[in-house]
Amino acid sequence: MTLPLALARCFTDVSYYKERQKLCMGKVEARKAGLILTLGEERAMGLRPTVVQLQPTAQLSGHLRASDKAWMRTLLDSGLDLDQLDHAMRANSSGRLDKLTSPILSSTPEPGSKAESILKELEKLTCGKSGVCSRSKFINLKPIYWQMREASTSK
Repeated sequence: MTLPLALARCFTDVSYYKERQKLCMGKVEARKAGLILTLGEERAMGLRPTVVQLQPTAQLSGHLRASDKAWMRTLLDSGLDLDQLDHAMRANSSGRLDKLTSPILSSTPEPGSKAESILKELEKLTCGKSGVCSRSKFINLKPIYWQMREASTSK
């Protein structure tokens, strides 16, 4: 009884990679020539696990996938001091906003306090990043912020 070339190669001390390099052939050609086992043969022999179908699960996400208006509404409703928020929004970049929110994001407030609720809202907006928003997002959010502020003060 003769062994297939791929099985016979298993008993030699030369790797299939070196054999392929000598013959100048790729993996597909080597499988066709019988130098290495096909995936089906490896699975049948138990050398490679069979493909497992994973059950889809609902993954928890800390990211807030919302429009700019919803993002800004979350920031306004977070509980930050509106005067400080106005001062931060007068800037040309998000630096003041990051400076305002970074102490809160790095703190560990007591459970049930107002600082904890602010922290939860801000964590939704940061999405695991160091700052609350990027410069380009800040430029988009700034006019929306002032429209919302004018609408809230005119009531």
